[in-house]
Amino acid sequence: MEHALQSIIARQKELLAEHPGLTLIVVTVNIPRSVDRTRITSDIGYEALRVLLEYLGRKPDVLDVFEKTTGFEAYVMVPMDARDVKAMCADIESEHPLGALFNLDVVDPQGNVLRRRDVGYRARRCMICGGSALSCARRGAHPTNEIVDEIRRMHREHFHRE
Repeated sequence: MEHALQSIIARQKELLAEHPGLTLIVVTVNIPRSVDRTRITSDIGYEALRVLLEYLGRKPDVLDVFEKTTGFEAYVMVPMDARDVKAMCADIESEHPLGALFNLDVVDPQGNVLRRRDVGYRARRCMICGGSALSCARRGAHPTNEIVDEIRRMHREHFHRE
């Protein structure tokens, strides 16, 4: 997991250096490591990307998509205000039926990662109990199998698959 995060951060730095002035959106799937690189993660990642591109309403200047052993990654760069983009991404994460599984990180042209609170949004809610997602994750409040079962249920309902 640490290597995957280092790889994402390195790619962010590369893209920001290669495309000055653009806002970067990093799309990953918010799931336990034991679920990495499955049809489910691919479906969810591509759905997050599809919805993001629809919300942007424009073709991105840069679009790189990877399905790595550590999971789905997409890098989208646009000439839009980073705060506006972060608010849009927080809307997607909050409103889409799979939004709890979307991880839409926004990095401004100076390399600063914007947080939900930076644009007036509350922290994410846990998809299991409705409490603070961060608190539940830090405490290991829910067994991995319970989280995986919920992810599978959400995937099945959204994509109408068994």
